[in-house]
Amino acid sequence: MSVLKVADRIFPLSSDGRLLGLSEWTMEVAEALAEVDSLNLTNQHWEVIDFLRAYYRKFGSVPAAKVLKQGLTQRFGPAKATQQYLSQLFAGGVLIQGTKIAGIPAPPAEGEPGCADCLAQDMEEEYDGYCPWQFESETKIAG
Repeated sequence: MSVLKVADRIFPLSSDGRLLGLSEWTMEVAEALAEVDSLNLTNQHWEVIDFLRAYYRKFGSVPAAKVLKQGLTQRFGPAKATQQYLSQLFAGGVLIQGTKIAGIPAPPAEGEPGCADCLAQDMEEEYDGYCPWQFESETKIAG
């Protein structure tokens, strides 16, 4: 098992470098996880990280790519939801590298139970016009 050292604390990591104690996530831990991947987090990264964490908190799952892009489009506009934009931010993939840095579980493999793809239709019906992606940011993004 590998570990991540942040300040005076040591955090156990899974074999793929994910934080094992999801409740131990902090912005400092995210920065350290990103550094392991040679990634310097910008405000644009934090927008996506905040979205991923808020979605996970609200629905208890990681959004499927389609749902993620819909939510990012509604929250930040279509330019910040393209595959090209997200790939520039997270070269390892927003749903793999992004979720790792966000301190939430990896998305299930396609076809596994819990796939958030099936939530898209349910959410449209359940929320009847309410945008479930309009929640408070967890971190403050410098303006």
